[in-house]
Amino acid sequence: RRSFDLCIPGQQMNRTADLLRKLLAALKAEESCPNSAPQSTYSVQELRNYVSTNTDAEFSQLFQNLLILLRQNPGWGILPVSDQQQQVTELSVVHHRSLYCRFTSLVYFILGFLYDMANYVFVFTAASLVCGLLWQAWKRYKEKKHREEQEMYALLDRVLIMLQNKHSDREGSGQSFLAIVHVRDQLIPPQDRAGKDRVWKSVVKYIREKESRVREEVQHIRGEEFRVWQWLTDMPLSPNGGPIAASPSKYPGRVHHSPAMITRGPGGAAGLSPVSLLGQRSPNVTASAGLSKSPPTTKPAEAKKDPWPFAPTTTAGSPGWQGSAFQLTRNVSAPVLPPTNCIKARYMFDHRQINSDMIVAIKKDIVLRCSDAKIMHIAIDRDSKEGIVYLKACTADDAGKVFNKLHGQWYKGQLVTAKYLTEDRYHHRFPDSKNIQSPLKPL
Repeated sequence: RRSFDLCIPGQQMNRTADLLRKLLAALKAEESCPNSAPQSTYSVQELRNYVSTNTDAEFSQLFQNLLILLRQNPGWGILPVSDQQQQVTELSVVHHRSLYCRFTSLVYFILGFLYDMANYVFVFTAASLVCGLLWQAWKRYKEKKHREEQEMYALLDRVLIMLQNKHSDREGSGQSFLAIVHVRDQLIPPQDRAGKDRVWKSVVKYIREKESRVREEVQHIRGEEFRVWQWLTDMPLSPNGGPIAASPSKYPGRVHHSPAMITRGPGGAAGLSPVSLLGQRSPNVTASAGLSKSPPTTKPAEAKKDPWPFAPTTTAGSPGWQGSAFQLTRNVSAPVLPPTNCIKARYMFDHRQINSDMIVAIKKDIVLRCSDAKIMHIAIDRDSKEGIVYLKACTADDAGKVFNKLHGQWYKGQLVTAKYLTEDRYHHRFPDSKNIQSPLKPL
């Protein structure tokens, strides 16, 4: 540069010094000990706002004089910043902070760090506490459910024993049902009924949905209606509690149950021994059944009385209905009045052999057999291991006719059992059955 470019005209010296004092005063006012670093660069426009000059041209001339002084005195801590066109656009200020300010900043930094760490620790502790409380609540809930389940099964066993005893102790053809509320009041003390209400409801639900040996119905007891439980006496059971599979007998063309499970009741009708219900074998069961050790002869005069009058007279693989398993006049499993118009029939088919043709055949056989009743809907549960068929009749009277036609009947070598379902439960499982208006017709 030329030497005269680095000089300040004498007539402008005082005004340039005045501008420098104003800028230094403004920049010094920014210096303090804040928590964060102060602003370190200032644009030309910001500097223009700090001073008061008459015109922009006058400020520009004085600013150029100021730049000469700043370049010649870098120790002042104010450095010009130029752009790509070598035009000064900003001034960078180097703040000289005292030891006190530096110490204060360090203290602020440490306090801020500790505050942040305390927040993290608090959040982590709160989250851990909430997770621990949720885990304990879940654990207690599972333990409570397990206790209730154990209490439910224990109470269920007592109910079943009570119903079996009621059936065993009845006199002749007397009633063998018990009012549900009466069973509850006998098994649960008054002071425990409120606390055991959930357990008792679980027992009632289990019997209604999963216990096929007990039927729930409505009976009149001393002029009042009660929901009652009744043990199904004509349900053939195996010693381990399951249904007996049909098996060929020693007599050709017969299918019957194990003789250890059958006894003779009054009138010569076949029935279940209470001892056999508990899986025990009575020593006189075989004798009472009147079985012959050898097949009957072909001579009519020497033929013995048929010991299995209610067994199917066809083989297990033959199609269609094969007769009743017991006398219809002694069918104590049939309620006096049908409680609902929906029925659930078990053991109508073998789930391992079911196919589309069998489904059509089963529906056809049911409609033909129950032609005197109006059947609105039939559904077959193909995945059921018990061979379940659901039926909805037009009225409760029609359902009673269907019940009498199906319950205790042999169908393709299997003994069919039936129970009533509430209409609400049926519609919940089969919503489309609500809108059916016309009964099914025989094909």
